[in-house]
Amino acid sequence: MDDRKLSPTWFGCVAVVGLISLLLIAMFAFVLYGIGSGRLASIEALPQGKIPATQLSQISQIVSLRPNERVLYFYSAAMTPSGDGNLFTNERVISYTTDYGPLEVVDADYDEIQGATLNRSDSWLDDSTLDVLLKDGTTITLWVSSEKDRDVDFHAKLVEQLERAREPR
Repeated sequence: MDDRKLSPTWFGCVAVVGLISLLLIAMFAFVLYGIGSGRLASIEALPQGKIPATQLSQISQIVSLRPNERVLYFYSAAMTPSGDGNLFTNERVISYTTDYGPLEVVDADYDEIQGATLNRSDSWLDDSTLDVLLKDGTTITLWVSSEKDRDVDFHAKLVEQLERAREPR
């Protein structure tokens, strides 16, 4: 029979590993709850119908949606939608941020837009960018997650909206 005893250091190591594991599990559960409830931004771009009502409410307050304006696609690279957002509606393209202090909102109606180019990220760590070229020569850059290829979907739906806006009425 082996009479070796476990040292207090061993018990301390097990306790530290156990505590770290519990903290990671709690953090993971918090993030899942936050994303599921709409309190935290999703890691992917969300099409109309998948955007949580709490986020739509926040977006509406932040960018002052017009009457009958509907968000068709939305992505936020921040932890919450109040930090930043890149979206387009049935009427315009909008990007907002609070990265540099006060809220900055940039938008353009579809009749001001010449075209849109998707620059896909080569890394899953970086977001893709969508350069929206305006007729006056300026550009609005939208950041879009490439998760589940939603950046491609975001771009395709935006191009579809641009074409629809150019159709004679």
